[in-house]
Amino acid sequence: MDIDQEIRGLSYKELNIKYLISKPQAIPEQDIEEFEIANIIRLGLAKVVYEASAPPQSIEIPGGEHYEYNSVDLDIQIDTDTKTILTELGELFVEACSEK
Repeated sequence: MDIDQEIRGLSYKELNIKYLISKPQAIPEQDIEEFEIANIIRLGLAKVVYEASAPPQSIEIPGGEHYEYNSVDLDIQIDTDTKTILTELGELFVEACSEK
């Protein structure tokens, strides 16, 4: 009897999971652009490019009479630029959609 109840419980869970999978998802309006860009990237029509740069830092280490090595802590700021660009496939897709 316990096994029958467990099987019925699993059948209910299965139906609930199937319902949740087939249920349409509502995307909040403020997230639509991010959702669309994510889909375009997943399709391979665009890609995200990261560029990192660090401005040059100058260090002055005073020489000492009694020390062979001087220890210096350096704080470097790294700037990262993120761009989303069309791939070759994306360019072909836009070109094909633009043709009459």
